[in-house]
Amino acid sequence: MSPNLSSFSPAKRILFVRSSRFMKNSNGSDSAMDYRSAKTFAFFLIVSASCGDVRPRLRPEHHDMRRIPDKFTFRHELLLSGTRQAERVAAGSYANEGQFPFMAVVHRLIHGRRVAQCGGTIVSERWVLTAGHCVAKYPKRFFVIFGIVDKTGIGYDVNKGSGVAMMTTWALAHPDYFFSKNDIGLLRMPRDIPFSDKIQPIHLAGPEESKIVVDTAAYVVGWGRDGHGSPAGTKRLKYALMPLISKRKCSAYWPVDHRNICTVPGLGKDACQGDSGGPLFTMRDDRPLQIGIVSYGDAHCPSGRPGVYTRVAAFAEWIQDVTGIEL
Repeated sequence: MSPNLSSFSPAKRILFVRSSRFMKNSNGSDSAMDYRSAKTFAFFLIVSASCGDVRPRLRPEHHDMRRIPDKFTFRHELLLSGTRQAERVAAGSYANEGQFPFMAVVHRLIHGRRVAQCGGTIVSERWVLTAGHCVAKYPKRFFVIFGIVDKTGIGYDVNKGSGVAMMTTWALAHPDYFFSKNDIGLLRMPRDIPFSDKIQPIHLAGPEESKIVVDTAAYVVGWGRDGHGSPAGTKRLKYALMPLISKRKCSAYWPVDHRNICTVPGLGKDACQGDSGGPLFTMRDDRPLQIGIVSYGDAHCPSGRPGVYTRVAAFAEWIQDVTGIEL
């Protein structure tokens, strides 16, 4: 089953942030101090942008209050792929041009070179949503590219290559971000992102969409590694169907709480290194609704452990305060 979001009516250095695998002690305590860290691991989805550790609370601007323009309307149709449902972000399916127009590739500047780091999603004309660990430790400006599927031969100059490229004005992680907690960040663009059939914002889950229904079909999208042992991220955007599981089941593997969402393990597919900051979304009223952000999971991806995502609805107030977006 694959989401087709392409129809509208208008128109190396890979950087790792520590995120440990945890195991409960025999006393069953939930305290972070009572977890012993095992294998170090972090997800990275190829779109994050960081510039400075400034954390301003901006006053809402008129253009930031606009979500998806009226002239752009999704005409969505789920396509059943039968036996290909368990194919390969680790072990997922390749995306088509314009299928996920909200995706962005984000690069960090290292010694004057632009290096892919994480993933992110367009949420308004000026803002990109990503994971906190993608931006928290790197107070540098980022180079974000919109409107592409294949990174092969991508132009790393603002005026070259396919897609639209911008340098961020600044980026910030949640003020209470720590390790894998409150793992959410925002990137501000210097000017309006030019929406088109290949560049569109995604709706974010607000307080009214905070309830997570077990077994709901959700999708993860990114340019991350094809699996453990893969030398680098995939050049072409991939996606995978990832049903949701309960917090109770997920807590048997990871120290999660109400700020997290988890997906079913053991389907031969998962988010992987290079996928951090990217979206976990469901379909609501024929539109993609982002409910999660790729955060962390098992280094051996795909594996028998759930993938963990930041729950977008849990941070709706913070997103609104910073961006002025109405959720």
